[in-house]
Amino acid sequence: MYNNNNNNNNINRMGFNINRYIKDLREEIIDAMVSENITEEHEVDDWINQDIDNHVIYYSDSIEIIEELGAYDWSSFDLECTNISQVAYCALLEEIHNNDFDFDELMEEAKELMEEDEE
Repeated sequence: MYNNNNNNNNINRMGFNINRYIKDLREEIIDAMVSENITEEHEVDDWINQDIDNHVIYYSDSIEIIEELGAYDWSSFDLECTNISQVAYCALLEEIHNNDFDFDELMEEAKELMEEDEE
């Protein structure tokens, strides 16, 4: 659906870095809003979900995410987690929601970029 070629750039020998991930994801979404004409909140949600899916494919990546986020108690997650990937997915989604991914704010930043490109 979306051209999301992150290839787990935020997971490397140094481990997963949530701050770098949030920054990169935010930039990717804004770029997609500009280049792929994403204009609906559900499209941003789909983008985020797909990106998280890409990051929790491998067991070792999921462990890195869980360690970075300290997600050792997943009883509060909406999903009943039965494997490491689901724990990492829920922890990452929760962290994204805690980092103010406001659709209107993202859209405003995308509009500013489009206006700059027109000048």
